[in-house]
Amino acid sequence: MRAAYVYATIGGSGLSMHPKRSDLLKAWELDPNGYLRTGRKSKGMHEIPMRQYFEDGWGKGDTNRVILRVLPSLMVLEVWDMIKQLPDPLPSSPRLEFLFHVRNAIAHNSKIHIIRKMRGPAVFDGIEIRPEHHGTALSDLVGPGDLLALLDELEVELLEKD
Repeated sequence: MRAAYVYATIGGSGLSMHPKRSDLLKAWELDPNGYLRTGRKSKGMHEIPMRQYFEDGWGKGDTNRVILRVLPSLMVLEVWDMIKQLPDPLPSSPRLEFLFHVRNAIAHNSKIHIIRKMRGPAVFDGIEIRPEHHGTALSDLVGPGDLLALLDELEVELLEKD
């Protein structure tokens, strides 16, 4: 998962900021007038025309913000789903509880959402999520790098349990 983030961040950011993006596509033998096609379960392919994203000129800052902020959030959701699918439940830990509340925040408009008694402390790298944080913007507590560091440490923790 880390490799996907590295490639998407470097590739996406570099490509979005390069003034001659369409030339880069041609170097990769991709048609800037083509489509990004992604399979669908319901019918055929979903197509996104690439032309508007590859006209010469500087990329918009929004592109990099999305790459740097959204991808770590999606990774948190994916890791939580993977953990929930494990055959044996994981014993609670402060980092796992922290991940649970971060995942909930991502799913609730990026705000901390605590409506029941917490199962235990939710702590990661000196950052603690407490009941009084209910309604607080997740970005007030963590940045994208914190999410990536959390996933790295959880990976180590989970591998040690195997």
